Amino acid sequence: MFKNSEEKSEAIKRAVSGYKKQTSIFIQVIGTKYKATECSYKIAQCVASKAKPFTDGEFVKETFLSSAEILFSDLPNKETILTRIREIQASPRSIERPITDMTENVTVKQTNGLQQAVVFSVALDESIDVNDVARLAIVGRCCDNDRVYEELCCLISLGGTVKGVDICKLFRKSEH
Repeated sequence: MFKNSEEKSEAIKRAVSGYKKQTSIFIQVIGTKYKATECSYKIAQCVASKAKPFTDGEFVKETFLSSAEILFSDLPNKETILTRIREIQASPRSIERPITDMTENVTVKQTNGLQQAVVFSVALDESIDVNDVARLAIVGRCCDNDRVYEELCCLISLGGTVKGVDICKLFRKSEH
């Protein structure tokens, strides 16, 4: 195999060097993909916070891409920037998935917060929305040591009458 230990040592150094190059390429690719995924989550968060349809993610990406053409036109790495923007996943499914993940995360945090709470209370608020539909908001409040949390647990449409007894029955039926 090797003529002497020096040749063996040199072969090992080349192998390690080649491994480092391969690893650094994978790290760069993974880092770029991670950033694109993180950006998709940020777009999804904006879409959800404004109650926009999932298809608006593609609109945001298209706007970002066309703006970047102008904004970064004088930079030497403009093509790299545009390539990264193109890598962002913004299809309706790519926007829906992070919103679902974030919703599940909030639900878990709410459940854990209530289970670990020193004290908690429930507030009910009945109001009419812009479509003249009566809705019942169930708000949970809990205290954990020195912090008070308030979260909207659910919003339920009220059918028929909105008397106190009807609201109480609806609250008792709700699974939240």
